[in-house]
Amino acid sequence: MTMAEKTRKTEHNKLIRLLSQFCAATVLFVADLWIKTAVKGSSLTEKPLELIPGVFSLQFTKNTGAAWGMFRDKPQLLSVFVGAALLLIAVYACFSKGGAVQNVCLTMIFAGGAANLADRVMNGYVTDYLSADFISFPVFNFADCLIVVGCIVLMIRLIYEAVRDSRGKRPAEKTNG
Repeated sequence: MTMAEKTRKTEHNKLIRLLSQFCAATVLFVADLWIKTAVKGSSLTEKPLELIPGVFSLQFTKNTGAAWGMFRDKPQLLSVFVGAALLLIAVYACFSKGGAVQNVCLTMIFAGGAANLADRVMNGYVTDYLSADFISFPVFNFADCLIVVGCIVLMIRLIYEAVRDSRGKRPAEKTNG
């Protein structure tokens, strides 16, 4: 295989990866907005539904801020911040040579962030509906789950790689003798 053929194959694989990430992000984005639309059209707007009493319920909440009410009084600033973060994630994904785990995590984070941003721009708030009743925790949604799980798995992966790399580059131990 010539160098030009290898370059073409590499570029082709990168394009396929980016298209796959875009399609997956689109499916997750649409799924989140569909769930939010279903919640807003349901009786959850009037009364929460206990799925597991004292543990988990569905409860419609309008969230004008971020987690724990951060930026509640500055929704435009929050939207600009999220939009900038999404742009950075998209650019990084285009130029990164990360593996499958990184690509899946970035796709999840991007889809969740984009879905919450779209909801905030369209409605002036983010629709939250999942409530963990056994702890004091904000009501959240599917997009939030995508963001959190994507971030946690990505951090675990980065820590794993850093530890692995540091062990491989450790200087040989000196022995007295």
